[in-house]
Amino acid sequence: MGHMTFKGNFGELNLTIEGEQLTGTYQEGRLEGTYIDGKFEGTWENKGLEGRVEFTIQDGHLKGTWKKGLEPGAMRGQWFGDQIQGEGAKPEPEPENEPKMHPDFRMFEWNEPNILACAIASLTRHMMLVDRRVEEGEISWMHDVIHHFEAQNIPVGQVWDEVDDSMQILEMVGAHAGILERSARAIEIGLDDQEKNFLMTAFQNIVAQDDVVTYEEFEALRYTLEQWFPGKTAQLIQNFKDSGIRLDFDA
Repeated sequence: MGHMTFKGNFGELNLTIEGEQLTGTYQEGRLEGTYIDGKFEGTWENKGLEGRVEFTIQDGHLKGTWKKGLEPGAMRGQWFGDQIQGEGAKPEPEPENEPKMHPDFRMFEWNEPNILACAIASLTRHMMLVDRRVEEGEISWMHDVIHHFEAQNIPVGQVWDEVDDSMQILEMVGAHAGILERSARAIEIGLDDQEKNFLMTAFQNIVAQDDVVTYEEFEALRYTLEQWFPGKTAQLIQNFKDSGIRLDFDA
């Protein structure tokens, strides 16, 4: 029997493997199925919902897709994460006083404004693309974020294209969860509550541009919110409902 723990867009996922059978728990959810040669195929249950999920595990990275419902169909949702415990996990670095970005951002100068700029760009980009389509209003909010922070000498616009290129490569191999986690931490350390509130407002508007928030969008938003303002998820749900925004899942 083997045990592995991953952290990613699903929160923390604890897996147990016995022979070719795999079971797992994450947040309030559970999954089970077969695990053969590094590939899992099975089902998930969470808050009264259920569906299918598939993912592969390779070199400490988990990457896969999911859908609501057990019937055959396109698997459009994404699961991704990095292993933090179990055989093959890479040791977590010791915490440092200064926020540091993932080595894949080594092309940027290691000074605080650029670290924050990369972090803001990576999270804003993720909120825009997590549902795999970009609305015109999302682009408008992206520009608002860029202009807001460039007025404070945090060059989000200058690093945006390079962050976008790097994230596309990392997404292809399922290795971008660490960037998003480190980005949230860098912002937690480097910005005050007023500026984090500005970003959360922008993120909420980005994911709600089509008046519907998918489970993927909500989980991306919830994860970031809980890093910066723990215990505020219930208020986030209420804010959406009060604004007439439909949540595309049971919350």
